[in-house]
Amino acid sequence: MEVRWVVATRDDNGYLLTNAGRDTAYQLDVSGPVVLTTHGTPGNISGGESVVFRNVAGFGEKDYFVTVSWSPAENSSERRTWRYPLA
Repeated sequence: MEVRWVVATRDDNGYLLTNAGRDTAYQLDVSGPVVLTTHGTPGNISGGESVVFRNVAGFGEKDYFVTVSWSPAENSSERRTWRYPLA
């Protein structure tokens, strides 16, 4: 199973979170001081697909990380987690 995350900054001060692996991440959840700007809940993200988010941390907040969690298989209760610092 290969799900690999990449975060890239965008010109509009947002971030692009891409599943750079070849497998699908099921039941995706993106948390932290972020707001998803992609319409609707992402749900499942196949390899090569992306979602857009913005950092909405307030002044003085110390947790500048986006946390991504997902299941490696459809209808699985197993969760995997990945964290990335937002600079």
